[in-house]
Amino acid sequence: MYSLRRKALSVVVALAAAAGGFALTQAPSSAAITTSLYICTPSNTDFAATQQNGVTFVWGVGWVPTYANYTTAGLLSSLAQFGVPQQPSLPVVFNSTVPSSATLGSTINPSVGISATLPADLVSSATTYLGVSSVIVKNSTFRINTTNTSPAFFSGAIPNQTVLLTPGVTVSATAAAPLTASVLGGINYTPGVAHLELDFQNHYVQSVYFNGSYINVGLTLKTLTFDCAPQSAPPMDFTLVTAGGPVTTSTTAAPTSTTTTAAPTSTTTSTSTTTSTAAPTSTTTSTTTSTAAPTSTTTTTGSPTTTSTTTSTLPPTSTTTTTGSPTTTTTTTIPSGSDAVSVSISGFGYTNSGGVSGPGYTISSGPNGVNSVTGSGSLPGKVSGTATVNVSITKYLYWGFGQISVSDPTAGINLTGYAVFGPAPAKFGNSSTVTGSWFVYLPNRGWVSYAITATVTDNA
Repeated sequence: MYSLRRKALSVVVALAAAAGGFALTQAPSSAAITTSLYICTPSNTDFAATQQNGVTFVWGVGWVPTYANYTTAGLLSSLAQFGVPQQPSLPVVFNSTVPSSATLGSTINPSVGISATLPADLVSSATTYLGVSSVIVKNSTFRINTTNTSPAFFSGAIPNQTVLLTPGVTVSATAAAPLTASVLGGINYTPGVAHLELDFQNHYVQSVYFNGSYINVGLTLKTLTFDCAPQSAPPMDFTLVTAGGPVTTSTTAAPTSTTTTAAPTSTTTSTSTTTSTAAPTSTTTSTTTSTAAPTSTTTTTGSPTTTSTTTSTLPPTSTTTTTGSPTTTTTTTIPSGSDAVSVSISGFGYTNSGGVSGPGYTISSGPNGVNSVTGSGSLPGKVSGTATVNVSITKYLYWGFGQISVSDPTAGINLTGYAVFGPAPAKFGNSSTVTGSWFVYLPNRGWVSYAITATVTDNA
């Protein structure tokens, strides 16, 4: 934290510079140490881990595993039962070196050393339950916010490095960049946001030992991503910004330039009138008549006003009827509507429904009813992210054959159901319901049979 003594010293330095008549652009630098506690929010859009959630049979291939993908937020939520923190805390120490004072418009070069202690609760959970001994810290940055400067922040990157997960392990970085002192008064330096990525290098966790027993998890850990913010952001340092030399030169230059531009403007107009009046003897009166001449030219501005062809802007107003016709074309934005799907999976308690984006669905019909139900569509996931439902069911004779797949990573769903001599698809309105079933082996449940039922709506 900066002290009143340092601020008073800055004022004395600035006053001495003004009294002595020399321009002080940047006073000697001094250092200060500040600590701040960051709270890290896990990403909900990344790819942090994958988990085998069963097996499925593919014709011509055989049994293949199925997987569920997790974001960092989804992974921490699934591991909450083991005490894994949902929002890890990150203690950070800042060691700042900034100028005590600077003049307006000058360039300063502050520097802040950053030392961050990796979250102790996350390190403990990773080593105790997941068997992780090291991670790679990568693509991680810290920002320092500033006031009255351009730009209003500067950043530092933590070098990519392998870190052993031991209690109190720290990573360091230096944030430094040239800034322009843009406002009189002072510059405050405060902790800004941080970005942290921990690469677990595809570490595989077969099981977790918890409360005296092993729990099968089958997790492959990839990269956990966090965006962190300080709980409080007190000023870590201060630079006094004074007028100094550069300001006086800029302010004196500005009025001089304005007066000189004003003078040539009057002389150019007077010379144009002297050539038109051709009365050199009465030069003083000609200047007054020359001012009268521009006054008469204001009547010439009146004549452009008589070009009140602005009334001709009224006929284009009648062209609003042309805007009426494009409005009728907005009916193209109201076609029958987007395709939709409603899906449920027995055995997993999963349901989801809504309009879809993507190719959509096609219900192909013939003289004997529905021939096929095919297509693909994406809709919001049950928990977050995106869910995708693929349908490919074809009617042969009296039965339906094909498959239905549902992928909703954040809900832990990645399943395919097969229709073999299943019910023939039928159509009601613009919709058709199809089904497919199969079974998977889950480490914590054994063999589980399930059925996927999807009602698709073809609005094309």
